[in-house]
This record gives sequence, C-alpha cells and structure tokens, in this order.
Amino acid sequence: MGRQTFTQTNWFGGQIAEQRHGNASDEQYAYSAATIENLIVRPTGSLTRRPGTKFVGRTDGNTSLGNEAKAVRLIPFVFGHESANNYVLEFGQEYIKFYKDGAILGGTESDDDSTTHLKITGTPYNTNEKLQDLQFVQSADILFLVSPKVAPYKLSRSTGTTSGWRTSDGFEWTLEEFPYKNGPYLGQQEDSVQGTTDTKITVTDNATATLVTTYSFDDSTCDTNHTSGLGDPASTSNITMDSTSKVRVGMAVSGTGIATGSYVTAVVSGTVLTLSAATTATNSNQTLTFKRGEEFINSNFGGNTPEKATNAAYEDYQGNFASLSYFQVKNHGLQEGMKITLSNGNSSSGSSVPRDGTWIVRNPTANTFQMALSATGEAETFTTDGSADTEAFHAEADTTHDVFAQYYPKGAALTLTASDNIFTDASVGRHFRISLVKKGQIWWVWGKLSNISSTTGQKTATFTLEEDCPATSNMENITAWKFGEWYTDQYPHHVSIFQQRMVFARNSRSPQTVWFSQTADFENFAPSEALGSATGQSTATGASIIGDQILATNGMTFTFDSGTIDEIQWMIAQQKLLAGSTGGIYAVYGSEQDLTITPFNFTIKRESTHPAQTGSNAIPYDSNVMFIQGTGKKVRLITYGDISSSATSADITFRATDILQNQAVQVVETDIPNFVSWFRLKDGTIVGVTYIPQQETTAWHIHKIGGDYSYNSTREGDPTGHLITDKTHAVVLDMCTIPSSTRDQLWLLVRRTIPVADGDNTERIIETVEMMEDWMTTEAISGSSYLDGFAESTAGSTSFAVESATFTASESSGLLITSTSHPLSDGDKIRVSSSGDPVDLPVNLAVDTDYYVRDKTAHNFKLETAPSAGAIAWSDAGTGTHTWVAQKIDATAHGLAVGDILAFTGDDLPQPLVSSTDYYVKAVVSADEFTIATVSATGTEVYFTDKGSGTMTFHRKSLNGLDHLEADSLGILSDGSVLDDATITSNGIISLGGKFTTRALAGCKYTSKVISLPISIGPQGRIRVGNKKRIHRTWVKIHRTPNFKYATYTDDYTDADLVELVTRTVANEYGEAPHLASETKELIPKSQGFTDGQFLIQQSDPMPLNILAYEVDFETNDN
Repeated sequence: MGRQTFTQTNWFGGQIAEQRHGNASDEQYAYSAATIENLIVRPTGSLTRRPGTKFVGRTDGNTSLGNEAKAVRLIPFVFGHESANNYVLEFGQEYIKFYKDGAILGGTESDDDSTTHLKITGTPYNTNEKLQDLQFVQSADILFLVSPKVAPYKLSRSTGTTSGWRTSDGFEWTLEEFPYKNGPYLGQQEDSVQGTTDTKITVTDNATATLVTTYSFDDSTCDTNHTSGLGDPASTSNITMDSTSKVRVGMAVSGTGIATGSYVTAVVSGTVLTLSAATTATNSNQTLTFKRGEEFINSNFGGNTPEKATNAAYEDYQGNFASLSYFQVKNHGLQEGMKITLSNGNSSSGSSVPRDGTWIVRNPTANTFQMALSATGEAETFTTDGSADTEAFHAEADTTHDVFAQYYPKGAALTLTASDNIFTDASVGRHFRISLVKKGQIWWVWGKLSNISSTTGQKTATFTLEEDCPATSNMENITAWKFGEWYTDQYPHHVSIFQQRMVFARNSRSPQTVWFSQTADFENFAPSEALGSATGQSTATGASIIGDQILATNGMTFTFDSGTIDEIQWMIAQQKLLAGSTGGIYAVYGSEQDLTITPFNFTIKRESTHPAQTGSNAIPYDSNVMFIQGTGKKVRLITYGDISSSATSADITFRATDILQNQAVQVVETDIPNFVSWFRLKDGTIVGVTYIPQQETTAWHIHKIGGDYSYNSTREGDPTGHLITDKTHAVVLDMCTIPSSTRDQLWLLVRRTIPVADGDNTERIIETVEMMEDWMTTEAISGSSYLDGFAESTAGSTSFAVESATFTASESSGLLITSTSHPLSDGDKIRVSSSGDPVDLPVNLAVDTDYYVRDKTAHNFKLETAPSAGAIAWSDAGTGTHTWVAQKIDATAHGLAVGDILAFTGDDLPQPLVSSTDYYVKAVVSADEFTIATVSATGTEVYFTDKGSGTMTFHRKSLNGLDHLEADSLGILSDGSVLDDATITSNGIISLGGKFTTRALAGCKYTSKVISLPISIGPQGRIRVGNKKRIHRTWVKIHRTPNFKYATYTDDYTDADLVELVTRTVANEYGEAPHLASETKELIPKSQGFTDGQFLIQQSDPMPLNILAYEVDFETNDN
C-alpha cells in the first residue's frame, strides 16, 4: 500500500452521469464531479454557491386555501441593456402585473387615479391552456403575443398621456388585438372544412353598401391633354362632385390657385371646383386628371421622382430621363408591351424627341423603361429630351380610360352567396379574399366575414370590405376566392421577427406552416398586388386580362414538406430563420448566395433530423441555437461553420446523460457574469450548464429551490400541464431573464405548500415571483443573500419622534383649541396634561384619557371622545400651561408591520419608554406613523406623557413581509451573522432574537454541495477501478468563504459524519459576522476506512462557498 495524492484544479467537466464514473480515461474526468448541487461552475473553473432568490411578489393565481391551480406565466419585456427599460410581466388569468428593478411596480388605472400595484385586467388569456401556450416576440416598445385559441395581440409601451394603464415610472401601456390585414390565406378554393372545392361565389349588393360614382372619359370625348368634355380650362368652368365622390386633381393650369405641377386634394364632398381662365400661352399644357383619392400618392414634382398610384386601371405619372433612351419613374409597375401616352405639350414630329402621343413600353426595370413607337418597333434613342427634363404620361389598360367608374368603398357590406356550405359560425371575423375582373385587370379584394346564415344552409355571409371594391358586371360564379388561415381556435402558436418581417407559425390545421408579413410592414400579409402581367385570359369583349403581381416585399406562406406531420415548436431568428419541429430542425432563408428571403428567393432545408421537445423553446447562443431534443433528456446546439455551410447538431449532454431524466421543457440564458443556460424540468427542478465552447467547458449543475412542495390529487389539474409529485424542495413553474446594467437577472415562478390547520385543508399553495440575487462581489458577508424566497430589511436603525406642543382653550366658544402650526390631522389620537400652579385643565378634559382631533385648521382644532362623537364643549379654559401629546410614533417610511419587535434608544426617550426593552407594533397608522404595545401586538398600548428630547432611534428586532412562507422554519441572517432558525408568526413576522443595524433577511435554507468522483488511481499513477482508498486528509483552496462542512463520502454517509471547518477568528465572537477566508485549508475527515475515495463539501447555512481547488492525500489497498 502506498500514499498518493489527487489534485483537482477546476470543474470544467461539471456533473457527469453515474454511468461515466468508471471512465477515468476521459480527459474531462479529472475536472468533473459526481454531484454539483446549488453550486455553479464559473468561467474560471471554480465552484461558487448560487445566490438565493428574493421574494418580489405573490401571484394572483394561487394564494389561498383549496383546490386552486391557475396557470401563471413570466414574460420578459426587454427594451435595452439597462434595467430602467426592462420589466418582468406576470400574465395570469385575465390580468397582467409589472415588475421592475426587483420590485412590483405601482401605477394608475384609467378609471382609478389612486396609486396601486398596477394590474391590467380583462385580458383575453382566461384559461390555463391559453396561458400555457402563450408565446411572444418583441420589437422595441411592442410585445407581440400569440396563443392558438386567441387572436394575436400586442402590448405597447409609450410615453403618451391618453387614458391608458400607466406605471409609476411614467410609461403608458396598451393591450390591443394585433391588426393583421389581408391574409394570410389558404389556397385558392380551399375550404377549411371540406378541403379544396369547386364552390362558386356570387357577390351581391345589400342595403348597407353604397355605390360611389366617379368621373370617366375616353379618347372620343377628350383631347390629348384630357380637357375636352370636362370643361375647357380656357374659360371658367364648374365641375360639381356629388356627395360620395372621392377624387384628387392634378393640373398644370395657371390662374387656378393650384400650384403648377402639384397634386392636391381638390374638394370635399358636395363642393364645386371652379377653374378660372388660363392664358393662351399655357393653354396647350393644361392637364386635368381625376384620380381615386385614397389610392393616389401625393408627391411634389419639383424635380423629385414620384411613385405611381397603385390599384388603378388608369395611371398618371411624371418622370425624367435617366439618359436619352431611358425614362425614369420609381416603382412604375409597367410591363413589356404596355401602351402609354405622353402628354407634356411637345408636338414635335420624329423620333429625335420624346413627343406627345402613344408609345409602347420596352425593357422595363423596377424604376426605368424604354419606349418604342409601335408594338413591333425597337426602343428609341432620343437626341434631345424635348422642352423640359420632366415628362408627363399615362398608362393605358384599355382604350377606355376609366379614371373612376363605380366602386364600393372600404367599410361597405356586400353579400356572398356560395354554391356549397363553406361558411360556419367559426367564420365570423375571418379574412376572405375574392378575385374580380374590372377593365381587363384582376382585382383581389379582401374583407371580413360576419352574419353567417343558417337558414340557407350556411351558404351566405356578409362580406365587409377592408378596401375599395370596383363594381363590375362580372360578380357571379366566382371561383377565385380564399379563406383566411386564422380564425377562432386556429390562430398561430409561434411568432418571430426575421429580415424586417413578422413571422407566425403553426396552427392546428397547418402545424408545419410559417407565414411572413410584407417587408417592413408587420401587419400586412397581402400575397400580391394589382397591375401584374397578362394572364393569357380575355374579357368578354376579347381584351387581355392583366393579373396581379407578386413583389419581392409581398407576404409569403411556406409549409415544410417532410412526409410526416411535424408540429413546429419554436422559431429563432439568426442569419437564417430556424424552426424546431417534432420532425427535426428546419432553416428558412433565401439562398446560400443571398440570405434575403423573397417569394422568388427562398430555401427550406432540414438542418437536423433530431426533433424538438414538444412544448419546449430554444435560445440563440451567439450565432447558433441551443434547443431541447425530443424526449427532453438531451440538449443540442445547432452550429454553422459559415453562412453557406450545412449545420451540425452537437449533443452537449453526452457526459451528463442522466441530469435531464425528468425532462427539460424550458431554457433561458444568463450571459453575465457566468454564461449559464438554465433548464426547467417537468418536476420543477432547474438545471444549469456553464457552456463556453471556446475553452471546452460544458459543466452541468443541478439546483433545488428552498422550501418544499406536496402534490394534492384533488386540485384541479396542474398549471404546468405536468404531474409534479411530492418534493423536498420548492418547484419552479416558469422562468425568464432580463438584462440589467450589472448582470442578467433570472426570475422564477416558484410554488411551495405551507402547512396550515383550517378545516379539511392541511396545506396552502403559495406561488411567488422571485428573482435570483446578485453574485457576492464584496468582502462584506452582510451583502450575501443565500436564502430562497427571502424578505429583507436594510433599515435596522430609524429616527423617530413623538409630537407634542402647548395649547390654549377658547373660553368664549367652549369648543376650540389653539396650538400654533400644529402637525395634527383629523382622527389623530392625543392625550392632554397641564402644569403650573395651580394645575387646572379646561372643564370636561382629563388626563390619561384618549381624545381625537377633528375640524383641524393650521392653528386650531377641536376634540371629541371618539371618532364622530361630536366636539367637546367646556365652560372655562382652565389655568396653567396645557400640553397635548400625540399617541403615535412618527418615523418616515418606517416599513413596519403589526407585530414587529422594536427596541428604543435615545438621550431622553418619551415617557414611559424604557431603553433596550422590547415593544411591539400594535397598529400601523400610515406609512409614516405607528403605535406600540408591551408584551405582544395585542398587549397594552403604550401611552406617551411627553415627547422626549435629543437623538432618538428605534432598532428592529424582527423582520416582516414573510407571510408567503407562513409557518415555515426559516434561516436568518442578521448583519452578516447566522442566527438560529425561527418560525414565522401568523402575521408574517419573524423574531431576530436581537437588533440589527445594517441588513437582516430571512428565507428558506438550501444546501449546496459537491461530491467528487471516485479516485481511479493505482500504483505509479495507473488507472485502477477495483482498488479502495483511505482518505487521510484533504486540502481545499477557498475564496471568501466562512465555515462549511465536509466528509469522506459513501452511499450510507449521514450528517453525523460531517466535520465543520471553522474560519472564525478570535475577533469573531458568536453573533458577529464570520471571517471570510481566502486561503488553503487542511481538512481531516472522520475515518471511513477504505472507500472509492469520494469527498463531500457542503454549505447549509446562509453563507457563501467558493472552492478553487482541492487535493486528497490517500492510500490504496493495492499490494
């Protein structure tokens, strides 16, 4: 047998699976552990105790006795990296609450100006299912929300001053339905009930649809400049528009009051437009053009290039030459072969100038085109640009120029009659798109459905227009129609933002479909626009029909084609849009050369066949994505070498295969300061991994929140959707993270059960919002927070005063007391006395008697024997000096609760207070006032006979605000010193057993421990697994760590085997903060004979534990 040593200098390998305890040849074995519980592996490789969790608020969902199990969600609102702009939102059934800077946020409601804990009520998330399925994405001040049985919503933060919900930090919040429009749609003639059908639809007018008439003209009634037939601008002419006309006027007419070359709104309904006479010199340039008001884009033509008017059968433009062969108009929308007419007064003949007349479009691009003189001619090159740089022209869709014929305006209600029963009650509010043909142009018009008629077998519905609809004679037996994808319980499950598009994914009908909005228009899902290319079809008169056009910016719909039904579980927007599904991980992007996605440039590629866990999420990790695989027992990282390469999917749980046996369902990340990803398991445990691939660190650690939870089968389900059985720790139901200026904050939704004695109930569900505290960054132990669900006070010593002053009684009135500039308020309780010779109080006033102030003014008040009893009268004012003494203590923002224990000190305390004697808060009069009693909170009230003098303070000897842990035995830290555990009283108070001056906190204790791996070393350092070891001593290098316990670890070890390392120095008396040691300590455990050589270090007191390295001196039983 020989003596040997084993040294571990870091824990980069983290906790590994028990099945790997014999794999000593693994290069990470020497840097791993059998158990790391409630400790975190830091980027340096050291172990540090996780901070405790601070109690921030109690949820509204589960706070009382009985069978409650209402779901609650924590959702981050992150505007930037400063805590001033970041919040945690508590979503419960029909409400939202706000948390910020580690506290619940106050605010005001629109119908209640009183300051309160702001809670938005009346939200649409009124069931557990709707809350469990709630997903979100944020863009600046707007949080977009989806849940499959609720229409998409958005929660907006603003600095407005409307009558909304306003938080105390000055921001207003508005929750409203997301106003998505024009899609997304199912396929053409695709019915959500029957599938693809040949149903035909007829559109008819009804009593609520108003037909609008606008002005029309054609080549037979107007000259080139469109003046004849409408009134000659050379003479005064009146054009009267009826009450429904909606037009704009564009003209270059002198003397009209309309600026030359501008487009302006001409008139309001029913107004007469008068054109004054123009000079002969400018008569040939006069152009009068009527346009549909809401669709014409108003531009200043003073040298600028205008955009075209959209969705019109007849278009007017102005533009200039990019060269002498190209005409330049931004987004002109013209197609090859389309006929246009120039109209700028240039009548020169020949092809050397861009003269007025008809031309044919050649070689169009997005913003330019060339022109030919005939349908078969080549594009012309001009030697001069004519009379000016700017030319006016119009595009002809037909020989008849319908500037505006009849149309139904937005908001009009039409009737749709189908040949089959395609409408259902669920269709109410659903989007619907139908194709009409007007003047050779296909018009897709959209609106919303309502008034589904059951009397006609659900074949009719009201169609309320969301845009103007042209009236056409061909509105019967239409086969080109589309239902909206989203309605009733068919709303999207997921939402993201990618390449300036809003992206939604999955509903129950289309589980592997994603829908993209238009670029830079999150609300618009229109799949196409008007003015496309020829369809090859013709109208009844033989004219060619122009179809719609799909632009690069239009909305898009993609469905993953995998051969199986793969439900999308999450989306993450990186350089590519990654979507995790039950059939693998898909990437959606443009192409390997250009990642920009458009209807013409898109790729859908399965990057990994490893499925995503049902109901889970994923997180971005640098340019990669971390996700929970399939059964929830593995975590993978999707990684790209570069943009064009295929992804790899690495299992980062391969060394810790058993740590997620209870199935992970959620992951969040805290980058600062420790690069930890946190996983919530189905059983309410949380597990962390310190993952830093650059230094080959994949260190898993498990965490159990202090407290306990017992399952009650009579409760109405479980809000997580998972069965959580009895636990010796509290359970975590949800998590989120938000950044602050110093760290990333981890917020937890924690559930505990508290024993009670109330009829048939033996326990009480307590559900709290808690925030993991900051890491200990100072040498002072008083700043540590190693308790869970803790409440604290940082004001141990507080100045106070008892008010008292002299007064005189008015003999003439018999009611009024005068006390100059007194601080009293109506309802205040006082007592009176008198001094002097002789001592004589006013008649009807007595010492040792309570009186109440009423009818107070700045210098006067009256008294009564009880509130509202009536003012006391007297016949004489007495003699001597009269004094009143308030029967309350004034202390600004005292933070006390009924039952708090206090001790008073001072130069001259108010009588009858005795220094260093315990008193109890009897009543909290206000945030700045309270009364006290002796013996207990229900004991005899202390009555003051004077106000004392000099410096006076009280010290807290108790801690309040712990009713969320009611009846539990809690750990206590007072000014950095660990006190004996104590039990909370019924009113949430815990005695500290002595005063504190700086900080006191109480909460649930938790144990942090590390158990080393078996030592697999034999003689000459060879790997041996069969030999046994006897540990003689161990050295541990610690940093800023006080007392802790240790033992040689065996499967049957008990607390009796633990030995405590005491770092307290002579100067550290009991009850004072212990010494924090940063040195190497020798540990001598109790002998356990020959074992596997495992060693245990643990901390159960609310104290830090930081381990940098350890070394074991042992002998083996080798011969």
